[in-house]
Amino acid sequence: MLKTLSPEQLAVLVLVDLAECSCSEAAELLGIPLGTVKSRLLAARTNMQRARRVPPSRETKEGRAARGA
Repeated sequence: MLKTLSPEQLAVLVLVDLAECSCSEAAELLGIPLGTVKSRLLAARTNMQRARRVPPSRETKEGRAARGA
């Protein structure tokens, strides 16, 4: 799931969620604005949630019919 994140999103996620830095501390450490930290953190968490979802089955009625099932 971490592969779905950009390096920028990963850096923010690690600092805030794993190293338990505040968003302000992460902004200072990374040398970026606070708003950028917050938007990257939201994007990272959203991407992680999407990656956890199970993709829909590729099996369709047409596919089963074509195989004679």
